[in-house]
Amino acid sequence: MIATRGGGPSEIFADEPQGMLVSPDDPLALAAAMTALIDDPERRRRMGRGGLERVKQSFTIETIANNLLAHLDSVVESR
Repeated sequence: MIATRGGGPSEIFADEPQGMLVSPDDPLALAAAMTALIDDPERRRRMGRGGLERVKQSFTIETIANNLLAHLDSVVESR
């Protein structure tokens, strides 16, 4: 995956091994990242595996539910 730094994408995955993050105002960096992945099938596979592992570790229904409950508990406790 190639995405821009900042906001959602950079919170979801890290630069290598899950993907490549580029500056949102740098089209040359985006083009270079795309070219790098086109030219390197093994790197694409590694990133795919890294992304899958990230999803399995951080975005299961159990993990999301536990994080939401912890956040709601902290909101209730702060009041």
